[in-house]
Amino acid sequence: MSSRVLWDWLDCILLTSVIGYLIFIKYPSPEIRINIILLLITALLFEKYYVKRSSVLPNILVIYFMFSEKFDLLPSILRNYFDFGILIGIFLILALIKKISVPSAIYNITYLLYGIKTILGFYLTFVLLGPTFNDTFWFVLLGLTVVVWWVGVYRFGNKSPFDF
Repeated sequence: MSSRVLWDWLDCILLTSVIGYLIFIKYPSPEIRINIILLLITALLFEKYYVKRSSVLPNILVIYFMFSEKFDLLPSILRNYFDFGILIGIFLILALIKKISVPSAIYNITYLLYGIKTILGFYLTFVLLGPTFNDTFWFVLLGLTVVVWWVGVYRFGNKSPFDF
């Protein structure tokens, strides 16, 4: 395999390495393995263009319950992220029930902030490092989230969150 091919597929190699490490070495528990695999499949194959109105609240609740034991220790920016997500999720579910049209800007915001690709970045970072919330945590969170989005957009044909 040439170095050009390795460079072209570096994003997939990185993501596969992190997921492989978590699934087979660090956490042999079946629950974590299944969670990672299901989130990955959903992120890359099913949630390709936008987040459904009915999915925003469950997506944010996945992260909320993951951090619930340490909620008091969370930085305020993360607590505000959860609060905003829960409010948007409730609004979108009510709009769906009442059959109210929602502006496309809401879909663009929720696709980036509360899509499964972003949730997967949170989940992988949390499983990898735990609730440390130090500089390394935020750096890894950002890096893994960008890699997941990159693989989704450029390898699996998902819509970029910046295509308005």
